[in-house]
Amino acid sequence: MPPPVPRKALNLKQKVDIIRFKDSNGGWSIRKLVDKFGIGKTQVAEVLKNKENILRRYNENSINEKSRRFQRNGPGEFIDKIVLGWFNHVRNKNVPVSGPIIQAKALEVAHEIECDDFKASNGWLESFKVSFLIDLRRISFYKSNNCYE
Repeated sequence: MPPPVPRKALNLKQKVDIIRFKDSNGGWSIRKLVDKFGIGKTQVAEVLKNKENILRRYNENSINEKSRRFQRNGPGEFIDKIVLGWFNHVRNKNVPVSGPIIQAKALEVAHEIECDDFKASNGWLESFKVSFLIDLRRISFYKSNNCYE
């Protein structure tokens, strides 16, 4: 008996890929799909059992994905680049910067480029910090004669 396959968490796209593969290659058994995708037999059976629900959710999500407010190459990306440049400049001068200060700067940049529908929300701030690996912890100042010399 082969060793059990560890259970993998499948995202919606992976489940749809399994369904589409099964539909286009109708002769494939669940065992063959298990070997092809490297997942458990129960997982394949559950995906195929819930086929309609999975496809419906996937289609609903793909519609929402296309209607994003700012595309990657739109004004949102330009605002992010300008704010990141400003952030790096003030951070290099050891000026402490908080989230509301970054949001205010983003709104200022959006106003300058006449992007009236941009909102520097808390969600935007979180995405900005995650995208550029920004940590807003307190800046520590060390004297030149510290213990690290």
